[in-house]
Amino acid sequence: MIFPAERLQEHGYTVVKVPVDGEGGFVDLDFLSEQVDGDTLLVSIAPVNHEVGGVKQDIRAIIELVKDKDEAVKIHCDACDAFCRMPLDMERLGIDLASFSSHKVYGPRESVPCM
Repeated sequence: MIFPAERLQEHGYTVVKVPVDGEGGFVDLDFLSEQVDGDTLLVSIAPVNHEVGGVKQDIRAIIELVKDKDEAVKIHCDACDAFCRMPLDMERLGIDLASFSSHKVYGPRESVPCM
């Protein structure tokens, strides 16, 4: 998730990394709310992160917060670690884009060079 954001930054886009709390790695919703404005194009969120103990974000609250601020903002969901760990009804939640990784569900693990 971070490499595409860094690439956008190289092309002049403003990228804001939303901090997480020190308790369990949960997204700082107040900070996120302050950042979403009329210039926001995309919010990318990982509902589950294996690196911080399988924390499950309140994806519904995050999406509602963003869409309440600006319905035009697209929501990207990095669902690589969420697949099979939590229900993700993309349409019902309002997720516009999603990423998955086959090796997380016993599929092929193929290296793709970074551009």
